[in-house]
Formats: sequence, structure tokens, C-alpha cells
Amino acid sequence: MSSTLMTPRERLLESALDALGLALWIVDAGGTVEYRNPAARLAQAQAAGLEVIEGQLRALLPQAQPALRRAYEQAMLGVRSLLVPGGEAGRPVVVAPLAGESGRLLVMQGGSSAVEASTLALYARSLGITPSEVEVLSALCEGQAVSEIARHRCVKISTIRAQIGSLRDKTGLRKVGRLLSALAALPPLGPRLGSVPVVSERSALGPVPQAPQRGELLRAGDRQRIAGVA
Repeated sequence: MSSTLMTPRERLLESALDALGLALWIVDAGGTVEYRNPAARLAQAQAAGLEVIEGQLRALLPQAQPALRRAYEQAMLGVRSLLVPGGEAGRPVVVAPLAGESGRLLVMQGGSSAVEASTLALYARSLGITPSEVEVLSALCEGQAVSEIARHRCVKISTIRAQIGSLRDKTGLRKVGRLLSALAALPPLGPRLGSVPVVSERSALGPVPQAPQRGELLRAGDRQRIAGVA
């Protein structure tokens, strides 16, 4: 929906949702998408477990669709659901009812890692952490051991330990576990506008026009456009 047709309140809410690192979709009881933020489009581009087909939010894997459909049904009854995929099939998904919005559901999905790159970059900049130290910190967030990090970076273990020591000094956190806990508590920051890949929606009628870079508040005409029928 064009921002010129939105109320000031809608523009304010859209801007707030655009800044979040959580992928958010607002759908109706049948899964028809009425809103999605940039992080949602990024999650779709990364094949994180959900996709939009004919304007409907569906599971990327056919065998996961029945569970998503049951989650929609439970949300209509006021019950929240958490869908945890097996193995590397995608990221966990929460489906929840929206209070005061009859027939509208909120679908949420986390980021691709424990700490999103944009959040980690902001954290590093605020504390003077070097790019090399950021790479070490990112590897620690992914659960890599010191020896593994050293091997991947083709440096000595002592070098990685020295960088971890520098991270302790700059953050004031003496234990790696405390440092990782602090990172996990950082607010999820969404992708910068303009950095989200174009998502190719699937339609029985051919290619769909490119989606805008901001969040999308989709009304009836907009949903038809996304489905490729307008």
C-alpha cells in the first residue's frame, strides 16, 4: 500500500515494524498475507521455512503445511503455537492471535543466527570492537570452539585467545558465557532499507511484480497484485 494512503498512525507503526529483526507477517484465518516487514521478505529470500504462494503464507516444505494450518486454527481459538522444524528444515515459527483484530493472526520468525549481523555491527561500533574481533565474536555465537575458529581463520590458537581477551576488556565481561548472554539479550535489529533481496513470489499466472523495500500493508488490491492477478 502506498505510504501516501496510510494514516500517520499506520506510517508510524510501519516504520517501527520495519526496524525489527524479527520476521513478521499478519495473515487472516486462511493464511492470506495482509502485512509483512522487510525481515519477513528477507526470511523468504533465505528459504527459512515459509513462503508466499498465491498471496498465502505457507510452509516451504509440503510436509510442514498441516502443522502450520493447525497453528492457524489454534490461533483463531486464542491459542498460541510454536512450530519447531526438525534438523535444518528452517527456523522456529510462532503463530499467535492479535488482540482486538478479529480474524487476524501474527506469524513471527527469528533471525538466521543467535545475533543478527546488523545488531552485532552496532554493538561492535559502540564498544570499539575491531572487524577481526567481530568475526571471532560471531563464530563464538555460532558455537564454534577456539580451536575451530583458529583453524577456519588460519591463525594460531593463541591469537584467538588474545582476541577473546580483548573482547573481555572492551565489554567488561570476564566470562565468554556472560558475553554471549549479553549478545543474546540485544534487541533484534532489522535489515537496512534497500538491503533486502527481491523476493520472487510464486503464482500460477507467472512472475509477480517486485515487492517494495519497506514493509507492506496489503489491502485487497495489493493482495491481488502480490498474487499476480491484477
